[in-house]
Amino acid sequence: MVNHLSQREKNIIMGMILGDAHVRQLKKEARIEVAHSTSQKNYVLWKYENLKRWVISEPCLIKTYDARFDKTYTQWRFRTKSHEVFSSLRKLFYPKGKKIIPKEIVNILKSPLSLAVWYMDDGTF
Repeated sequence: MVNHLSQREKNIIMGMILGDAHVRQLKKEARIEVAHSTSQKNYVLWKYENLKRWVISEPCLIKTYDARFDKTYTQWRFRTKSHEVFSSLRKLFYPKGKKIIPKEIVNILKSPLSLAVWYMDDGTF
């Protein structure tokens, strides 16, 4: 596998991290975790198709229970492989363990695709 993200993959991932995706640090390297409600299944499948060379397995339907609200959520989810490229993104977006918008955002967010993904993750119609 090539150790670098294509420009398209990078643009999508930047929007995802600014949106709903989580970059989880594992023992050695980090991975990206994507989860959306069942109403966004097609969006999850689009992300998967664009990033599948980095993904462990196809998206799956999962149920999670949130005891805080006594509610069960059903989501479509997939995770990437752990890799150093995601570890560097973890350092950029989670410098102290909590997600931030980095000061370098002006240099990061230059692609209309990144903006579109960020909007689709966090925006509304």
